[in-house]
Amino acid sequence: MAQANELSLTGGGYFPSSSQVDLGTGWAVEGSFAHRIFSVPLVGIYAEFPLAHNFNTAIKTLPGSYTGTFFTPGLKLKFAPGFFASPYLAAGVGLGHLHAAAQTPTALLGKGDNSAAYDFGGGLDIKVFPFVSLRAEVRDFNSGGLGFAVPGISSRQNHLFVTGGVVLRF
Repeated sequence: MAQANELSLTGGGYFPSSSQVDLGTGWAVEGSFAHRIFSVPLVGIYAEFPLAHNFNTAIKTLPGSYTGTFFTPGLKLKFAPGFFASPYLAAGVGLGHLHAAAQTPTALLGKGDNSAAYDFGGGLDIKVFPFVSLRAEVRDFNSGGLGFAVPGISSRQNHLFVTGGVVLRF
């Protein structure tokens, strides 16, 4: 329990949803810093600062592609942080930035859009060394959409990140 900080780097897949336009899938990376602010023997609460990015993702039903970056500071509730396997839940509120790389007649693309964003998710840390763990995580970032001017398409977009990587504790 002496290590109060976590620094993680994960990578994996990006799966957008909640849209009537097929936005395709892509690659994603996420980095996070977390600091434990409270703990009892089987539960730890952390202040967390995740930064996630999806790479050039093709829009299947329209010409063009886009990227997204999300910064949503929040809290992480970690169960059994001193054990070999530690599941956790996380949630936060912050900023999302989507940038489209092409102009189409039905969308306001070719520019970047900032919007309020929130996230929620969870994962599992497996200790492999005293200060190193492997992490598997699923996190959904919800932010403003790509600015489609098509009736029936939500102005909000879910961005699901499914990633795995490494955690350093210090």
